[in-house]
Amino acid sequence: AQSAASGHSPAADWAGVPWVGEPALGVRIEPGVLVHVVMRLCTSVGDPAPAAVITALQPYLTVVRHAIAAHPEHAMLLGAGSALARRLGETAIAVEWASRGARSRPSKLAEIWLGYAYRSAGRLPEALAALRRAVAHDPDDLSVYADIAGTLRSEERRVGKECRSR
Repeated sequence: AQSAASGHSPAADWAGVPWVGEPALGVRIEPGVLVHVVMRLCTSVGDPAPAAVITALQPYLTVVRHAIAAHPEHAMLLGAGSALARRLGETAIAVEWASRGARSRPSKLAEIWLGYAYRSAGRLPEALAALRRAVAHDPDDLSVYADIAGTLRSEERRVGKECRSR
């Protein structure tokens, strides 16, 4: 119920209750259910999340940390956790979790999550390499090519801003 409420009003502190931060919660929640909850939250906030939302969503990141500690090789949990961490500005954690997920169970989605994590961390060569590996998993998925183009476009804009500011 809290995650559904957070999805509708992400800036409200729906999860800011003491028991949400307890390590036992991450152990008790079935990883697949948590993946669903986290992805629902991710679709309701921007990437990156607005500053007003970040504090309210931190308890969910805490639950994910505890769940990953209990299920360290659960690729979908690592990927979904990476997506949430990325939105909350925790790019180092996002890269770590996405890398572990891609190693644990290589797949198109794992490489996409890793590419996005690298991109958010400003690591363009690694981002493009991960997205190219995603293409290798499914060469017919045109959305991955669009992700590569979007990554290159955002880097072009960033470099253009740097050049104009000099």
